[in-house]
Amino acid sequence: MTTMRRPALYADRIKKKLMYLCYVLVALSLLLPLSLSAETEAEVHAAYKASAEAEKPAVLDRLDAIVSNASVVFLKDVLANGETSALRSRAAQLLGKLKQGRVELQNAFDNDDRYVRTATMQSLAMIGDPMSYPWFVKGFGDTKNPDVRLAALKGLSLTGKPNDAAKFREALNWGIVDATVYAIQGFGTIGARNEWNNIRRYCEDSNPSLVAACLRSAGRLRNPESVSILEARILDQNQEIAAAAIEAIGNFGGQTTIQTLIRVKKANPSHPLLSRINDVLKKNKAGKQYAVLSTSLNFRQQPNEQAASHGILGENEVVEVLERGKRKYTYLSSTGQEYEDFWYKVKDFKGRTGYVYGAFVTLVDTQN
Repeated sequence: MTTMRRPALYADRIKKKLMYLCYVLVALSLLLPLSLSAETEAEVHAAYKASAEAEKPAVLDRLDAIVSNASVVFLKDVLANGETSALRSRAAQLLGKLKQGRVELQNAFDNDDRYVRTATMQSLAMIGDPMSYPWFVKGFGDTKNPDVRLAALKGLSLTGKPNDAAKFREALNWGIVDATVYAIQGFGTIGARNEWNNIRRYCEDSNPSLVAACLRSAGRLRNPESVSILEARILDQNQEIAAAAIEAIGNFGGQTTIQTLIRVKKANPSHPLLSRINDVLKKNKAGKQYAVLSTSLNFRQQPNEQAASHGILGENEVVEVLERGKRKYTYLSSTGQEYEDFWYKVKDFKGRTGYVYGAFVTLVDTQN
């Protein structure tokens, strides 16, 4: 009996040892990330100062994942006194990530080599402070360094002035996607409505980044010709594009924003960005419910088909619903079709109140 049980005992011991090893490995896998992430910025600063010059770039890289404003003074010092271009450039990049050190970055751009100038201009563009505008103009004029020019263009797209329109027109011809995006954004920033014909084609481009940039600029320019484009793009399946169009139509405000978004909600009641649409409607103080006309209708002064009319409301026109009638009304159309529905008291965007027949409208709630 004892001899027969030995294989089973050995198997049981091996199983227990394997389970123990598994527990150890799991524990190590949990502790290892903790030990790596436990390094503080102060410890990295100290390691940098204690390291040989050749080791300092690798030490500085360790800041990237944990950097905060606690490192600003340290990074400014590296930017000013780091021995190599690589160190000073890395410090500039980290300051840009923190959106700190504008003055020091501007000084470095004026006085350092081409590699540091590139890094500092990229960081100044990330910060996007209007106080850096003169440096963006200087950077754009640096025709010997394309990377500096591109970063300066980004900065100008955020801080530009009306006299920069020629720079943006030039950048549209560079054949670089990022440059085109920045140029389109720049036209929106400077409010160059007369440039709409130069950028509208990008709203139909196959590149989503160009489309989104075009839509956002359309919103800043608030050109009435762009409203139909924005409405169509809100229904785009690409959410980056749809979000940009929602943001853009929100910039128009009032009647244009409300009517457009109500029509969008009618077209797609389960839009994936519905909460964002509702937020824009709320910001524009939209009413609780609207009606979208499915055909042209008489805007009746009383809730019956014999009542005098304010005039004709057009197909797809949007009116605010004030209240629904208490009883249904049977209506016989000119084609002989019979309908039974409520009359709705509504208000148009001219401030007139009247009635429309429910069979010919779609009701849209603003917060559902």
